[in-house]
Amino acid sequence: MRVRIAGFFSARRRQLKTAAAVLGIGLCYYFFTQLTGFYIPCVFRLVTGLACPGCGISHFFVDLLHLDFAHAVQQNLAAAVLLPVWVAVGAVHVLFRPRWLHSHSRFMAVLSWGSLALLMVFGVLRNLPGFSFLLPLYLR
Repeated sequence: MRVRIAGFFSARRRQLKTAAAVLGIGLCYYFFTQLTGFYIPCVFRLVTGLACPGCGISHFFVDLLHLDFAHAVQQNLAAAVLLPVWVAVGAVHVLFRPRWLHSHSRFMAVLSWGSLALLMVFGVLRNLPGFSFLLPLYLR
């Protein structure tokens, strides 16, 4: 059993290092926002005055870290829908490496293009007058 676990980690060393680096950067940003109250501003919003599909993503992750799921969903609904899907796909890929999840597979193409389409529709809808509930809480 011990050899099997060691083999799992040695075969996925690069993926684990990348995940650790992303997690480390995210935690540094989290502590920075909690200490200063300053979030990275959205360049798209500064230029156009409109909310991009990613507006509210920092607040989304901060609310997730505080286990405030209701506010997290209100900050960015698209992230709340797509994040569990992509985390599940990533976990299945790392653990089982199925052929249908390779980078150029039809499944990954459909998932990637579908996610992009969802983000585009979400980005347009959240800026229409009747859909202001899709805006992050700090923009309402």
